[in-house]
Amino acid sequence: MRYDKSADLIDERVAVRVVQSGDRIARVVLAVRALRSFMRNPADTRKVLFLARVMNDSAAFLRHFRDAPGAPELLRERPAIDQRTTDFDALRRLTKGTLGRAFVDHLDARRLRLDVFQAPPELPPDEAYAAQRHRQTHDLWHVLTGFDTDAVGEVGLQAFSFAQTHARAPALIAVVVSLRHLRDPRLARAALRGYRMGRRAHRIAGVRWECLWDQPVAALRQRFGIVC
Repeated sequence: MRYDKSADLIDERVAVRVVQSGDRIARVVLAVRALRSFMRNPADTRKVLFLARVMNDSAAFLRHFRDAPGAPELLRERPAIDQRTTDFDALRRLTKGTLGRAFVDHLDARRLRLDVFQAPPELPPDEAYAAQRHRQTHDLWHVLTGFDTDAVGEVGLQAFSFAQTHARAPALIAVVVSLRHLRDPRLARAALRGYRMGRRAHRIAGVRWECLWDQPVAALRQRFGIVC
């Protein structure tokens, strides 16, 4: 495959096509460019998603996802957590401290919307859904782990995600952000803490959180072994 140096580094279709081509050189070149672009602006969600699409093996991620308790049912029914399918006003009416209320408070405080977290284009259906589910539960994992959305919190959560999913991109992102802020020792501590937390916790990728909105966050942490 001839690599196009003018490729759009936020268009996930570009990443998917290069990965699916099997051309390792093209993939390495694109990964380097994507990493440089990401380092210039790590807060750009589209660049994070593009980098993940270049780095991760979607088929391997799906195999690991399938093994998580509850994941086969998710793959069969394909529920989504987004603006179209989730009643966020109802979540705002829940008691403080419940998962749904904590989740919507987290989104509101940071002015976040889940519309950007859709399935990557041009992947087989199951691979696309596994990636979408991971994206749409990213901020739920922030709530459950207690990691904030600043640089320290993102490093911690990416390390947690790596321990839970074995995907390469979260590990790379945690390392890159840590190196970018090398003088801040909190980042390395957050990465170590997040990784250990992810290893000790139950595998939560297949949990149907939509059925647990009214449950206290503290109780869910205990239930799934998430020690903050």
